[in-house]
Amino acid sequence: MSTSSSEGQRPALSWSRLAWQSARAVWGLVRCAPHVRLRHLRAVREATRRAREADPRCSPLRRVNDGLHEIDPRWLGAVQTEPLRCVDPMIVLHFVGTGETRHGPLPCIARLVRACPALRTQRHFVVDGPADPLAYEDLATLSPRVWTALEPLIDASSGPFVLVGLSRGGALALEVAARIADEKRKAVSCIALSPPLARPRRLPRIVEMIAGFGTLASAYTDAVSRGVVPSWLTGLATRVVRTLQLAITAYVLADLQAADEETIAWSLRDLREDDGMDSALRQVGEFGLLQRTSEVELVRFTRFVTRSLVHNELAWAVALWGEEDTWLSASACRGQIEQALKRLRNAHGAIATSMVPGRHNLSRGANDDFDALSPHFERAVHEARARAEHEARRQRSRARLERRMREGLTTAEPASEERHV
Repeated sequence: MSTSSSEGQRPALSWSRLAWQSARAVWGLVRCAPHVRLRHLRAVREATRRAREADPRCSPLRRVNDGLHEIDPRWLGAVQTEPLRCVDPMIVLHFVGTGETRHGPLPCIARLVRACPALRTQRHFVVDGPADPLAYEDLATLSPRVWTALEPLIDASSGPFVLVGLSRGGALALEVAARIADEKRKAVSCIALSPPLARPRRLPRIVEMIAGFGTLASAYTDAVSRGVVPSWLTGLATRVVRTLQLAITAYVLADLQAADEETIAWSLRDLREDDGMDSALRQVGEFGLLQRTSEVELVRFTRFVTRSLVHNELAWAVALWGEEDTWLSASACRGQIEQALKRLRNAHGAIATSMVPGRHNLSRGANDDFDALSPHFERAVHEARARAEHEARRQRSRARLERRMREGLTTAEPASEERHV
């Protein structure tokens, strides 16, 4: 990961500062320890053991751009009775959630495709977060980075598009959907799962603990880039970070009741490929973003997204929250959209909200029941296609009208010249 471009933004390294940040991070671990549930630790240990023994198949992801990967349709077809055939121009973009790796959501995406027949003939992509932790300073910094990775694919495709995002990825999916409809004039629908649109009264302890490593991670990265840290210490830190990263990821999934060995095995694959350091820095940045984002920023973001979506007839969106969500206040998040809708009039598009059974990690659990989610996905596909067809009919009508006007002007010119003579 490149750090040279951000050297001017980081303070000069001092060993006293590094020691102080280390002590703060350790204290965060100590404060979080009493809140760690024993059953979660047992789930972490068992799932991690099985994940290490598991041997995932070859990666089904093909890198398209930085942070954008296409899923091999043959891999998704392996869970079906017949292989998938990408005969539909529709494109489905899956935005990863906070702390997720690019391979982690693959098992749940396969289950989703199996449960929703309307999603079986499209091209599916995974939208990963930027590797640079500086991209997670605020929402205004993160959104342009994600859009830059997606824009070439959006320009090359006629659509329509279906965007699916979880947690932080759900908020990004809403904004990307608004930009596709406004800037590219293409049909799009969005399903935002548990988007954090309002700050909870208190963040979960695990979120505060992970975010507390932010300054320490920045100082360590700065030290490595300056060559201050010896090579033997770098290797030791990499091994420690990889182990800690896997444990934290497994614990978060266990807390959300989604710690099945297949998901952790795919996450472990990412840690092995990226040596764990980049994934850890990104996870620290993502959880730090949850901690730093103010209520005012979230209100402005929600109003912007809502206004853009409902005033554009090419867009449709739905935001879903779990009824048993313990990571955020689902009622407060839903109220943000409802308050924003009250401020708007003459809306041509639509954005809906709903509460469904489940927790924060909607659709990510191995035993999740998709009966409550499938109708929303089916409707998203239908809405995207209906809007694309309506826009195509309008474009054809406009083209016919322009052609008739040109023909009328051409035939009218000789007659006008004769009358003039």
